[in-house]
Amino acid sequence: MRAAFFLGLLMAVAGALLAGIDAITEHRIESNERQRRQAILKEITGLDIEMPGHADVAACDRDLVALAIVDQGYGGSMDVVAVFQNGRLSGVRVTRHSETPGFADILDPMDWIGRLGSGDSVDAVTGATVTSNAVLRARDTALARWAAETWCSE
Repeated sequence: MRAAFFLGLLMAVAGALLAGIDAITEHRIESNERQRRQAILKEITGLDIEMPGHADVAACDRDLVALAIVDQGYGGSMDVVAVFQNGRLSGVRVTRHSETPGFADILDPMDWIGRLGSGDSVDAVTGATVTSNAVLRARDTALARWAAETWCSE
């Protein structure tokens, strides 16, 4: 009986510590994530603009629309941002994924994904068909949303 009491007490203390650490670090994690998203947007556009962090959100500023799209990759959900500047697709970046290490190297913006435009066609990257198809689907979803809605109207 005494062992069960101490085990329960230990679990309660551990839970309280974890909750406290989560509360302390939550703001810092959100701030770091916001800075990382802004760095991606600046890489694509050269501008310091807040980028959306969740799907179905558009950030409008200076004839720029950043659409955050979620698609299913090989390892789970994948967050992709498509940036439209001056009425055309100017860049696509994967902002979060859980793809297999090594295979996820194809998501490097200096590789094929950094050159994706609205007219570009890529069948798939060898060895990472599901991953590359998820990026292409996200790009196509962004293009369809861009064409179907009015963005940045006053």
